[in-house]
Amino acid sequence: MVAGVVVGWILIALKCTLLPGVFQHWQVPVHPGWVIVPTLVFAGLVTVLIATHDWEKE
Repeated sequence: MVAGVVVGWILIALKCTLLPGVFQHWQVPVHPGWVIVPTLVFAGLVTVLIATHDWEKE
């Protein structure tokens, strides 16, 4: 489970790093923050839920 969370965060970091360049290259008329911020918020929420869930009871 921990490996999956770590891989997920690595992919999110890669996405957040590359996204501004992609938006600029393709001239997307939206600030990249509109994609990056919700990604980080929901990933953080999922990480907290995974960390606090008792997987032994299932």
